[in-house]
Amino acid sequence: MLAGYQAQRALVLSEWESLDDPIGEISWSTGPDTSIFMLKPLSRGSVNIASASILDDPVIDFGALKDENDLELVLALVKKNREIMALPEIQALGPIELTPGANITTDDTLRAALRSLIVPSNAHMCCTNPMMKLELGGVVDGELKVHGISGLSVVDASVFPFIPAGGKSY
Repeated sequence: MLAGYQAQRALVLSEWESLDDPIGEISWSTGPDTSIFMLKPLSRGSVNIASASILDDPVIDFGALKDENDLELVLALVKKNREIMALPEIQALGPIELTPGANITTDDTLRAALRSLIVPSNAHMCCTNPMMKLELGGVVDGELKVHGISGLSVVDASVFPFIPAGGKSY
């Protein structure tokens, strides 16, 4: 699994270096609110079976912001969002920062607030059963068949090894 994590991390870092691959997103709704998304986090979580009973939920640790670089990226997104919201053209729309709150201004207090307020997953139910080689920690092969289990396939977004990006700059 470590080899798989290292391979994924190398790919994510190459995307962080590129101006062509978005790694974060600020999404404006039809009202005065925005959402900030990390698209290429370096942090990794885990899903573990809690018991032998199929009725028991698995133990899910999203691992959100475990990698300090992810926290710095979210901090940069918040600052960029504030910069956009401060533009006169946007101010005319009446935006109000609800979270983390415009009263939180220093980097250290913003970091603390982000750690406590982060929503680990916003409808991106992916990456828990990555399509990768078994020796890299993959769960399914290129035909979506679960490694080592005959007749079992996974056919949903959990096989994506990375969060799909919402946009791309050209």
